[in-house]
Amino acid sequence: MSLFLRGIQFLRSDVIWVAIGQVTALFFGLLSLKVFTNLLSAEQYSYVALMMAFSAWIWTGIYQPLNQTILRFYPLAESEGWENSFVPYVFQFEKKLFVVVLALVALLLLFGVLAGKEPSFFLLVTLSACMGIFYGAEHGLLSFLLAQRKRKQVALMQSTDGLLRLCGAVSMFYLFSATEYGIATGVVLGGVLFVILAFILLKSTLLSNVDFKSKGGELQLKQAGFLLYFKKMFIVMLLNASVMNLDKWLLFYIIGGDALGKYAAVYLLAIAMTSVIYFFFEMLGFPLIFKRDSSEYRFKVLVLLVSFYTLSIAVVVTLSYYFGGSFLVFMTTEDIAMEHETFTLLILACGLVNLGRLLMVRGLVDKEPNKYWPAYLVLMSIFVTWCLVLVGSGGAYIASQGFVLAALAFVISVFFLNKGMNGSVREKS
Repeated sequence: MSLFLRGIQFLRSDVIWVAIGQVTALFFGLLSLKVFTNLLSAEQYSYVALMMAFSAWIWTGIYQPLNQTILRFYPLAESEGWENSFVPYVFQFEKKLFVVVLALVALLLLFGVLAGKEPSFFLLVTLSACMGIFYGAEHGLLSFLLAQRKRKQVALMQSTDGLLRLCGAVSMFYLFSATEYGIATGVVLGGVLFVILAFILLKSTLLSNVDFKSKGGELQLKQAGFLLYFKKMFIVMLLNASVMNLDKWLLFYIIGGDALGKYAAVYLLAIAMTSVIYFFFEMLGFPLIFKRDSSEYRFKVLVLLVSFYTLSIAVVVTLSYYFGGSFLVFMTTEDIAMEHETFTLLILACGLVNLGRLLMVRGLVDKEPNKYWPAYLVLMSIFVTWCLVLVGSGGAYIASQGFVLAALAFVISVFFLNKGMNGSVREKS
């Protein structure tokens, strides 16, 4: 009976709130896509897609390694008694990453001046940097809340974020500039407003019992472990971000703005749908895996995560194969809906990539995330080579085929890298 009651409590306190957060995030993401693709032409939408891709590269490649380190190390900090010094140390990291992004932006703006780029290029770089910085900060806050298993706050943040960005984009479009530049600016302003409000409202939660003055050799040793883990995560996350986001820039120069706009629209749908499923299982399972020392318990949780995730992706791919065209007409435009075959392949590819990321929890438990950089290199090398050699004649559909092939190779690479590790989630606590 006690096991049954614990299961009901887990359902009420964890599963339901994680599901609410993911469903509302998906809803506002899909609604935004429908609005944007109906307000803009495919070529205009490609500008918004390039801005979102570059900003996503910043926060997933530069900030997400820190956020993943927070998620992994906060339970350790709690168990080892240095959680009060955890937040100040993370703030130091945030400042350093901010300087890195500013330096990168300065280089890009200097390139724009020397190359004689148009004003739209400078706007794109500036907006991307703002979005990347603030979105990285937002996900850092989410990582703290997830590590503390505060599911209600996470669900509220996920819901409000998408709503404010959509409202910001529509307001800018109708009140200031009925162009792709207006929508891109509105998306960023809405996101910035959300992050500021979130930090104001959650300041007491974030800074409660925080000690900004603690020092000492033992604390510095633990912080050194944090830094080492971050560096290991940085390698793999930067490669992952490059594959999942900079592909839009590569394809822009290969297939042009109009074709990229259509590809980006169906890609955004595919990545949104698969990411909601992935993050549902990650948010639900990873904190449980990291908090428990029992290797048998960790293994059982991982098996359940992978099994249910794979089943969920298989259902989505099947539905897309039969009803993808009608769904795209409803969500975008008839012109974009012509890419329904590309849409199905992109769902499969994104689903495979996230499956590989789930399997990587073994390296996260062992604090060896850097072991997976060869898998990301395989993914990137196959996809880039495929695009440069074959995409020119076949467009987005051929690119999506290459993505599926690269994603499959990625999962196989992760599997063999896991086989080559000493110990496992099951054997090593």
